[in-house]
Amino acid sequence: MGRYVRVQAFTMLYSRVADRKKMTSAGNCTIPGCFCECPGPTDGFLYNLYYFERADVKEIISRVGILNVFDIYHACQNVPSNLGQEFNHPSYGLTFIQNRGNYNLTYPDERRTMFMLISLAKYEDGENLVDVTYSESKLDRGLGRTNDYLIPATWLEESEVPRIGTIGLTYSVDIFANILPRARKDLGFEFLTHKECIADV
Repeated sequence: MGRYVRVQAFTMLYSRVADRKKMTSAGNCTIPGCFCECPGPTDGFLYNLYYFERADVKEIISRVGILNVFDIYHACQNVPSNLGQEFNHPSYGLTFIQNRGNYNLTYPDERRTMFMLISLAKYEDGENLVDVTYSESKLDRGLGRTNDYLIPATWLEESEVPRIGTIGLTYSVDIFANILPRARKDLGFEFLTHKECIADV
């Protein structure tokens, strides 16, 4: 199946799929207690390289928006997802590390995705938001670009997140024990239209 056909099919059928969490997972999940329910190599869908190439995923994101297809269960990239940074991997040929994202705060879906990651960082221990840059900070705007922008505590309220500029950040978790699957599931329900799927009987 050609790339264009795959992208077209996903875009057209996306709104008809109830199980959003599996559709936007990567498979091969090894996180203890994860609610993604995608442990196998052919589980998951959008971020599984068995089905889609990176170029396909980028095109799909541009069409439906990052908030609609973000994989919150694997936000820290302990399982390759969300088009993180590349490195060689014996099974995939390549995989991805960490969740490096650049979010344009003038776009509502990118702003909410960034806020969702800030919300997750409230629950999970450790320094989760690292290498942060913000285009509207004084350092970024003229005195030299830095990767240590401190996100203000006021941004913990969504209404206080500015609607200007681009913020880049990496979401990282040091050890599996710091991953809170329940918090990720709750944020999936709140931000990503995830819901429990009950089979017809």
